[in-house]
Amino acid sequence: MNFAGMADLKEITATLGNVTGGLGTAFDATLLGLVFALALNFPLNGMMKSEDDCLNDIDSFCNEILLPRLNDGGSLAGGDTAGIMEVLVKAVANSQKEFLVDLNALSAKIKEQADNLDKRAAAHQERVDAEFSRAVNRMREDFTQSVSEAIKQSTDYNRALASGIQSLNNVLKELGTQQILIHQVKKKGWFSRNS
Repeated sequence: MNFAGMADLKEITATLGNVTGGLGTAFDATLLGLVFALALNFPLNGMMKSEDDCLNDIDSFCNEILLPRLNDGGSLAGGDTAGIMEVLVKAVANSQKEFLVDLNALSAKIKEQADNLDKRAAAHQERVDAEFSRAVNRMREDFTQSVSEAIKQSTDYNRALASGIQSLNNVLKELGTQQILIHQVKKKGWFSRNS
């Protein structure tokens, strides 16, 4: 079993865990942005509802009050139409002015919220980038250290192997000058052919 390789694998796994931890932070930031966008959508929907209500009020006023008077010739005798039109124009202008004031105030609030969200997102992105850079640098350092240790171990092993081969060559050189006699000893036992 190669315990050094398993230790390297554990170090690489731990380093990858640090890198993917930054991804979790990025997903959290995305979720936070979606929640803020949803929260900003409510005032926008309220403004649209207010606009629709204003248009419906104007429409009902025209249908219920203005049109019956225009069709009734007896009540408008003597040039009263200009007065009604003037009152109607003033009422519509005042309603429109109030609507625009509310719209401007709501637009300023939405812009302020959007600016704050942009600032927070930029700060969060900087933090994510810094954390990611630290994790990548840490992983690079750990990987470099692991490779350096593996190279050192293999160099030591190769030196020991070279020394062993040199010793074996010396022994073989010494044995090459000597003669070795090998005697075969016959075994004695139950199944041997010795009698």
